[in-house]
Amino acid sequence: SLVARGADGVPVTFQASNGERGGWHGIVFYPGTRPSTNLSFAVVRDGGAASGNIYGGCVTVRGADTGPVSIVSSLIAHCEQSALSAIHAGHPFLALAGNTLADSPAGLHFHPQVVGDLTVGLGYQDVPYNLLNSGVVTSDATWIEQGVPWRASGTIEVEGATLTLAEGVAIQFTRTRPNAGRIEVGVDAAGRLVTQGTSENPVRLSSAEDAPQAGDWGGISVGQNVQVDTSVVGIDFRHAGAGGRGVIRLSRTGSNVTIQAPKFTSTETPDISWDCLSDPVLLDIPVDATLDAPECG
Repeated sequence: SLVARGADGVPVTFQASNGERGGWHGIVFYPGTRPSTNLSFAVVRDGGAASGNIYGGCVTVRGADTGPVSIVSSLIAHCEQSALSAIHAGHPFLALAGNTLADSPAGLHFHPQVVGDLTVGLGYQDVPYNLLNSGVVTSDATWIEQGVPWRASGTIEVEGATLTLAEGVAIQFTRTRPNAGRIEVGVDAAGRLVTQGTSENPVRLSSAEDAPQAGDWGGISVGQNVQVDTSVVGIDFRHAGAGGRGVIRLSRTGSNVTIQAPKFTSTETPDISWDCLSDPVLLDIPVDATLDAPECG
């Protein structure tokens, strides 16, 4: 284990001897790291060297069975890649609060399963976004607003769990072909999605491209294993609908899904589609939204 406990104004500091960005690989926690591992009032700088580095962050947690570790009231800055990386499924953090990520190409680089470990927003200075790998959420999680968007590189699946997206959460999907990134719920296993966007602070799902186009990414696909009380509420969709199969697409979902107050901008139509075995509850749907409703006998 590593225990580095500084004090307010007197941090424990880890940095490259030359002071250059990427001057060292950083701190890496491997499987076997003890839960007593703690960084508090620490400064970690100049790490995440890109050359020959499979780790990625100034601070990196490797493996699903690592820790959990505590990182609190610390500064992670001037990194060559991300500030904090945890790209394997699991729950590697016992505590992750009061930290500032600064002057780095990305703040966090996480597997979707790890995002639920964030119970408070972090501080970001000169950090444009967080990175989010494709992956499966298999335990209940609430994602909260972080102040910078998540940039997702593929599909986020929800299986055997409830994923809640709190108001203000922002996810940007990179343009990928032939399989466009999307959120999938109840497709391969039971799952539930609950979004809590409001008119003042919606959940924002959009394209990560510098020159975004309609259909840059997929949307939300909901399958036959979706659990009751799935609610898609207050989402601002932009540049979604790849393949023209529906920004929100329901297949064999029964009456388990409520869609309320979505907003669609620059999307490939239709905006909402469902089949004869789906009977969604539709509330406050914009008059200009395009619906693909089946003709069922």
